[in-house]
Amino acid sequence: MDTGVVLIDEVAGWLRRDRRGAWVRVLVGPEVEEERPLRFAEILVGSEPPGWEHRTWTYSGWTFMTREMTARQLASLLESEGAGGLVELSLGELSTGFSLTGSPQWFRLASWQEYDRVELEWPSRLVNLPIDGGLTNQPPGYMVGMDGPSFPTFAGAFGAFFYDQWGQSGANQPTLGQIKVRILDRRARIRRTVARAASVDVWVDGRSAKGCHLELNSTTAHLDVELAGSGKVTLPLPAGLGQDPWLWLKSGSEWIDYRSLTPWGGRQPRGVEFEAPDDALAEVTALAAQGESTYLEYKSVLPDDNQTSKRKTLKTVVAFANGEGGTILFGVDGDDSAGTIMGLSGNPAQLVRRLNDLVRDCLSPAPNFTVAAHVVEGKAVIRLDVGSGAGVLYSLMLDTNRPEYYVRRNGSTYYARPEELAQVVVTGVQQTPGDQFRLG
Repeated sequence: MDTGVVLIDEVAGWLRRDRRGAWVRVLVGPEVEEERPLRFAEILVGSEPPGWEHRTWTYSGWTFMTREMTARQLASLLESEGAGGLVELSLGELSTGFSLTGSPQWFRLASWQEYDRVELEWPSRLVNLPIDGGLTNQPPGYMVGMDGPSFPTFAGAFGAFFYDQWGQSGANQPTLGQIKVRILDRRARIRRTVARAASVDVWVDGRSAKGCHLELNSTTAHLDVELAGSGKVTLPLPAGLGQDPWLWLKSGSEWIDYRSLTPWGGRQPRGVEFEAPDDALAEVTALAAQGESTYLEYKSVLPDDNQTSKRKTLKTVVAFANGEGGTILFGVDGDDSAGTIMGLSGNPAQLVRRLNDLVRDCLSPAPNFTVAAHVVEGKAVIRLDVGSGAGVLYSLMLDTNRPEYYVRRNGSTYYARPEELAQVVVTGVQQTPGDQFRLG
């Protein structure tokens, strides 16, 4: 993400040259000296937002409204503001006014990256325009709609209207007093990525894709390919994908789009798929060599029959189930840099049954999981894949009266804080459905 400061006239110039539409969501009110000032606006230039509809929600003193205009009309408003004085914005039956203050800050954002609760399928430029004297205080009490839905909090109404996030009571308090203008950049984008054991397929499209460079960098791969145009590009990975892989779509020294192929900021990237190899043994070998991560952990042995040993292993199973899933390899020793296959003693089939019973007996409810045995160079390895619970709360029940809750943070397992448990229940895990497994 790049950022900087820009003059209002420069923003108006960007919009004046843009022939596309602008989709506007506004919050107006309450009335001050017979005026209904603009308190917040979210504007997308270049593409109609998903699920867009014309609507007006009215509450005591506050009005939420959607309208359409063109980028050039929006430019005219900013040019008027630049001349000084209050700008009048007509929204059909509703009129409001605003004036701006200071120098707006801009940000360049990649496609499918979540910033300010907005995800866009193309890269974009976000400009934050601060409103002069913008009210930041928010009304207490319930928001009972006159011509729209009702909410127990102002934050709930705000999140539902502007971002289609309908959490009734757990919504974050919004920051008012600004106009947020998002301008889509359709020159080029990384649309889809499929990672395999020995290659990565990347689909790039956009009117200016020809001549751009697609770059992949990780601990094992360093590739740079000039694009002949839109379409699929296959990047060979003779040494595997490696750790911390990033894709860059660039023109000269300017990045146009990028994608981390592993979770960044605790969030799984959109449009990134990992295709499981047909050879399960080869996959286990690759997982054992790549090093531990948020979704992969090594255990040299299966847990013993005492509570301390069970807790040490099964708390990670709980954390995977309460998150986005994950994999544990038993019979492997190592850390986040690499693993070494040590092997397990005992009959592999019996080990599988024992681990299966442990998970079912000690976790409540039983998660979605699979257990399989593999023999690598004569050494037994047990693979446990845990699926995402997708909002179901899982606990470790070593003591019937004392459930233990765990979550995964930065590649380690921790006792869950109350707010983390609430996050699991309220939002679920949207990126990985409960019937799928995360590949380490």
